Amino acid sequence: MAIEVKNVSFCYGVGSPFEVKALSEISFKINHGENLGILGPTGSGKSTLVQLLNALLVPTEGEVLIDGLNTKERKNGKRIRELVGMVFQYPENQFFEDTVYDEVAFGARNLGLPPDEVDRRVRESIRLLGLPEKILRKSPFEISGGEKRKVAIASALVRKPKYLIFDEPLAGLDYPGSKALLRLLGSLRGRCSLIIVTHTLDELLGFIDKVLFLEEGKVKAFGNVLDLLDIEDLKKYVPVVDLLSRLKGKGFVFKSDLMDLGRIEEEIVRNVLLD
Repeated sequence: MAIEVKNVSFCYGVGSPFEVKALSEISFKINHGENLGILGPTGSGKSTLVQLLNALLVPTEGEVLIDGLNTKERKNGKRIRELVGMVFQYPENQFFEDTVYDEVAFGARNLGLPPDEVDRRVRESIRLLGLPEKILRKSPFEISGGEKRKVAIASALVRKPKYLIFDEPLAGLDYPGSKALLRLLGSLRGRCSLIIVTHTLDELLGFIDKVLFLEEGKVKAFGNVLDLLDIEDLKKYVPVVDLLSRLKGKGFVFKSDLMDLGRIEEEIVRNVLLD
């Protein structure tokens, strides 16, 4: 089971005077269970790409396969959106129900589940996110910013996706909010594959198995972090890559591909002790 992107290009306004090519000949594959970080400057095509993965858009050229299902085939749309959940950059802007309960339940109801199963999933999702059940009676517009972000994630989790996309999940959060969200992402590891769109990966390295680096709508690099240490442009967006590259140049050998800041410190100590 995997997400496969095969030679995909995408244009907005095809055939019009305003035609713009957002992505060009993109190819990569992630297996279920792997977490992917999508990185690149503004305008590199990150948001367009994740909408292709969720079948909100379909390729102008090429194919996107979600567990073998082609996003171009309309009959596959519902199943693909069950498999691939999405939490937008400012998810509170997507709220439209009167209560948190109905907001979270919406996705489960769209699956045609019986009321008792909808209720079970709603309560399970908010418990997973550390929200109290009393919040279910509140309006989603009257809770805190951090709670809104959690409710949006619960609304995606209620569908039990195999792949969960976050578009700039740390955007607009203060330091405590960012730390809380990072702990949450850690708790989701293993439950589903995380696909995280971001401008910088330093804080997210511990959750990422592979990095897809986009620039001007093209793949600049793809692989695990330690395979990309020689990509100079990547160092602009992941400063810690520059540190890892320098350490590698001094003969440091890293045992782990998951290089969060804690592991980097451990690896430095281990290499120093080996010397």
